Amino acid sequence: MESIVRDQIVSYLITHGLLSKEQHAFIAKHSTVTNLLKCVHDWALSLHNRVPQDVIYFDFSHAFDCIVHSKLCIKLQSFGTDGLLLSRICAFLSNRTQHVVVEGFPSNWVSVISGVPQGSVIGPILFLLYADDITLAYPGSVRY
Repeated sequence: MESIVRDQIVSYLITHGLLSKEQHAFIAKHSTVTNLLKCVHDWALSLHNRVPQDVIYFDFSHAFDCIVHSKLCIKLQSFGTDGLLLSRICAFLSNRTQHVVVEGFPSNWVSVISGVPQGSVIGPILFLLYADDITLAYPGSVRY
């Protein structure tokens, strides 16, 4: 079911041009390789034209864990998601609990109030939607 939802969301976003053109993550025919090729091309042009170039790297290694569910649901609405789909996705994110086991001893269960479920099919697309407008924060060309 998640795969069907993911494919439909991605199709909708691409068809309606809702994703940043600099987006290279989790989209067919886009990858870290296409991102790197575009960056190297831009850098080479800048060097050739003697134009200063700034490069900023962000560490997104724990970013999936930091997404606030309520903000993600609002973000989904801003992309045109509503009705049953929106309520299902928000329900998918809410009322989750977790615990850890160390040397056979489990911790208490705690509510998960942020993050997209790791290993889920739809998680990467939810993160992509959450972070897509990062390009608006920086003038010029931003690739991620």
